[in-house]
Amino acid sequence: MTPDERLERLERSLERARIELEGARRGLRRMALGLSAVLAAGLAVLVLGAARDNGLIRARGFVVVDASGKPLLRLGTGPGGGGLAVLDGHGHVRAELAEFSDGPSLQMFDVRGVVRTALFSAAAGPALTFRDHDGHVRLGLGDLHDEPSVAILDEGGHPVWNRN
Repeated sequence: MTPDERLERLERSLERARIELEGARRGLRRMALGLSAVLAAGLAVLVLGAARDNGLIRARGFVVVDASGKPLLRLGTGPGGGGLAVLDGHGHVRAELAEFSDGPSLQMFDVRGVVRTALFSAAAGPALTFRDHDGHVRLGLGDLHDEPSVAILDEGGHPVWNRN
């Protein structure tokens, strides 16, 4: 094959690729327009639905994601009531505010998912606990049954010091 034949063959290949690329661009534009129309229709349904329900949007849950689609916040319902979870960049829950049958709770987790700090407001009264790397309570503050207390516990959960 001569250099001129090679060049002509290459030009034909480039022209075919250009035509295919232009067709793909047109297809993507049509798809983007269609997706935009679907999203606009969905938004209109949400807005109109909210307008008919005193401006409220009702759902069982929401997930807030970052630009890459990773979940950062989860808001939803559970057996005891509503809850909000804050997730790290790996999707692990790092903080959680939840309603349980006995009252609300705020818990903070380490990178392994172990509860390290917890604040509860139960029927018996409020309590704040700090836990070690294995999740064992090491310091507890509370006002259970109107009896304020502070306790420092050893690794086995036995009081080292407490004050009622």
